[in-house]
Amino acid sequence: DAQEEEKKRPRREVDGARGAVGEDAKAALRESRINTVFAEMLTEDLKISARRPVSVPADALAKQFQRRHPPQKKQLSRDFVLAQLAKYSCVVDEDAPKPPPAQEMKRQA
Repeated sequence: DAQEEEKKRPRREVDGARGAVGEDAKAALRESRINTVFAEMLTEDLKISARRPVSVPADALAKQFQRRHPPQKKQLSRDFVLAQLAKYSCVVDEDAPKPPPAQEMKRQA
């Protein structure tokens, strides 16, 4: 059985000299294909870049907006922090009046 399976498999060149020449031919063919694909990529890239609009230099105002501005000085006072917490927090004081129900809001709108 093993001999029959070996006969069915395609045979490869075992000769060292012929194998080396075959490898050189394969390498040369691979190199030529790579060069043609790379040349096609370059021509395609040039065509695409030719279709792009020419960039216009930015005026002074646009440059000013694009320039990085220094960050604002941090305010770490207790009053400022508490004011920010009150502004953005969902916590409500106990003494605060309750908001009107949703039905009442809908009637007013």
